[in-house]
Amino acid sequence: MENLKLVSTSTLSKQKKEIFEKNTWFFNHLGYSKEEIGSKQNSINFSSYKLDWLSVLAKETVWKKRSSVGFNTQISYVAVLRKFGDYLYDEFGNDINIDGISRQVIEDYLEKLSKLSPATQRVHLAQLSEIFYCWNEWGFLSEQSNKLIHRDDKPRHPIKRKPRFLTAPVQEDISNAIQNTEKIFDELSATFPMALCRVTAVLQETGMRGNEALHLKKDCLSQDPSGDWHLTRINSKVTNAEHMVPITNKLYSVIRDQLKETEKLEEQYKKVFKFSNPEEYLFVRVWAGSIGPYSLRHYNRCLDKLSTAIGLKDELGIKKSISSHVFRHTVGTNLINSGVSQHLVQKYLGHATPAMTAVYAEIHDDTLKKALQSFAGRMVDIKGKFYDATDVLCEMDIVVDETASLDSQWLKHNIATQTLSNGVCALPARQGCPHANKCLSCNSFRTDASFLPVHKEQLVRTNIVIEEAKAKNYLRQVEINQKVAGSLVTVIEALEVND
Repeated sequence: MENLKLVSTSTLSKQKKEIFEKNTWFFNHLGYSKEEIGSKQNSINFSSYKLDWLSVLAKETVWKKRSSVGFNTQISYVAVLRKFGDYLYDEFGNDINIDGISRQVIEDYLEKLSKLSPATQRVHLAQLSEIFYCWNEWGFLSEQSNKLIHRDDKPRHPIKRKPRFLTAPVQEDISNAIQNTEKIFDELSATFPMALCRVTAVLQETGMRGNEALHLKKDCLSQDPSGDWHLTRINSKVTNAEHMVPITNKLYSVIRDQLKETEKLEEQYKKVFKFSNPEEYLFVRVWAGSIGPYSLRHYNRCLDKLSTAIGLKDELGIKKSISSHVFRHTVGTNLINSGVSQHLVQKYLGHATPAMTAVYAEIHDDTLKKALQSFAGRMVDIKGKFYDATDVLCEMDIVVDETASLDSQWLKHNIATQTLSNGVCALPARQGCPHANKCLSCNSFRTDASFLPVHKEQLVRTNIVIEEAKAKNYLRQVEINQKVAGSLVTVIEALEVND
């Protein structure tokens, strides 16, 4: 155990020596603030370690990493080392020390970890590898860290699936259920209390992560100079910084109602509990002798019970279960499908990179394809000729392989057309447009009845331009706009007859 002399408490500073003598370390002992604590766990406990030398090394790891990682990561480090230590003790008892950690020991440990899910294995190995790397840097390990855990030890990644989002009917069913929780559950309405109904309202509008919503503070609301309301949360997963998003007046009222309920609860129990919401959380409950926030696990269980109670199903009649994160996927998808740029969606959701937001764009591709297909039999050109969706796709050179599905070909070409405010352009993507945005004089323009109000408004404006041009004797402008007006009349008449 010669290596452990490096962490002997006899050489520690007074502050470090005092804390190392304790088995419970609170966040403030390590220099963390209350805002950096992402859960109700505000301390780290080393008393359950079966190997004393590993407990000392775990303390040394937490102490040295306190300035470079978050408190939740520290909690995870301690848990990973505890699990590893339990394995070592069960296999070797007190006969093993740090010098006994060999590649063979790690391989045997990997075999035990294989019973866990691939995602859990990857996280566990990544953190254990980081710890070994640090131990090697600090001189605690006799063997190089890269010889203990190899790059190929991590299990393969599963199939990467697209984000799951809620369709409009399912969203409506959930909203109705939230508004009528007490009627659904009767005397069991406590299963989904009003505080969680309000949490759900926050998630449905803002798309923030479940844990971030559950840990909103009482002072999360702010108002800008124009009178609009904003919600501030801590983006704990990416930047651990405050992130502000605009909200509707409806959600503002929901949060104000919750604030009143929280303050009422605090007043009711202030003489009963020693800890009455010291962290100033917005969504709280009475639990374990104190007032504190709901856990994400508890909230997801409540959502699952709610979906079962109302018999939630999708459009195909398949049972639908929901979790907090599906609301985030739904908000991202809805924003993209509404035409909001990926850059703004990235900023709104608090994504660190564009790649995190890009997954919603793939959903957008598929949504646009379905929207185009819905035009079948009702799309017209400027001459009043009708087309179905397949005709338009063929014009765009989308359908080039009769053996491949329409889905795969559309996605392969990644929406090979430009988006117009009043229809779609049927030109192939590889062909440039010669008309400089003069779509109503172009034979490749296609539109449907959903744009009738736009066309009628444009016809009114075009006729005004024609009259003004005539008054000023601008003959060329008269000629150009008369062609546009003629196309608009043809399109409007054709669509109204077919409507």
